[in-house]
Amino acid sequence: MSIRYDIIDRAKRDLGYTEGPNNDTKFGDWYGLPNQPWCAMAVSKWIDESGVSQDIVKRFASCTAGYNWFKAKGQVRARGYYPKPGDIIFFIWEKGEPTPDHVGIVEYTDQGIVHTIEGNRSDKVQRFEYPVNDWRIYGYATPVYPDDVKEENKVEEEEEMGGYHTDVKLDVYQTTECKEVIGSVGPNEDFACKEIFDGIYLAMYSLDGTDNKVKKCGFVKIK
Repeated sequence: MSIRYDIIDRAKRDLGYTEGPNNDTKFGDWYGLPNQPWCAMAVSKWIDESGVSQDIVKRFASCTAGYNWFKAKGQVRARGYYPKPGDIIFFIWEKGEPTPDHVGIVEYTDQGIVHTIEGNRSDKVQRFEYPVNDWRIYGYATPVYPDDVKEENKVEEEEEMGGYHTDVKLDVYQTTECKEVIGSVGPNEDFACKEIFDGIYLAMYSLDGTDNKVKKCGFVKIK
């Protein structure tokens, strides 16, 4: 499992977790700031448990401090971006606020809807969803996880080799990177496999035969 999906898996394990009296949580205890607002500490703990080093994702308890750290690294994106699973999403609760109030993890993006897992919403860990242009989305941190780099190299190698071929019929789902659903993939189209996750889904892309660039891509569920 990739680091991005490992982070999501750890967040999913905490769904339904509820704080005790006076913001008493395992996240605050872990971070060393008990009895404090804990959305950022939850995100930090999920990432920490996945083995990501602090030079890639600094642990943070303040949403503003976390966002500004990624901004200084040039790893932030504005509202309207189609985030990847494992990206960090920041929120405001009043229009025009200059700094973020809240933070969560992106689980996936589907048909223009961002699906998240967030701690400290109504005192618990819960799933939420938002249109990509929802005004409450302040922006995103887009860390480069260690296996993101490996995956980019793998894709380049696959493109040079013409990709791996498939002759099975697959159901196609919206991808987090391409804003196009490409329908069913049959045996007559040349698709390259990018990544398998959860043992069920596969990220695919099709190469343009003239210049070897990606022309279509999508998430697929293997039948």
